[in-house]
Amino acid sequence: MRQDLKPTLDHSAAVAAQLDDALPLFLDCDHNPDCVFNRYVGASQGIERAALNIGAATQDVRGALPKMLLTWNQIGTAVGGTAGNVERLTKPHWYDRLIGYALNGIVIYRNLNPITNLTLKGAQTMSARP
Repeated sequence: MRQDLKPTLDHSAAVAAQLDDALPLFLDCDHNPDCVFNRYVGASQGIERAALNIGAATQDVRGALPKMLLTWNQIGTAVGGTAGNVERLTKPHWYDRLIGYALNGIVIYRNLNPITNLTLKGAQTMSARP
């Protein structure tokens, strides 16, 4: 069994040796155990503060989310109402066609009756003079 585990143990020993050599260089502690411990404590306190801040942020989001959803629903309702108004205003109605037909009829009548044009021009000329 020792022969079977020998490559694994050798490899683990090599990894541990590399880690022992790299850790002080990485932490810049010059083989000082107190320095490594202080770095660990500082990092763990930073992680703890970050976790507390994340917890506080989720509480803030939990409190603000219902108000935001209500606001978004109100905005959606307002946009839907505005879209309905725009659609209603842009669709032609029966009276739009009636007004168009009446104006076309007036233009056709004026073009077919030249005496009407003369009468209008005379009335405009007479009213322009004091």
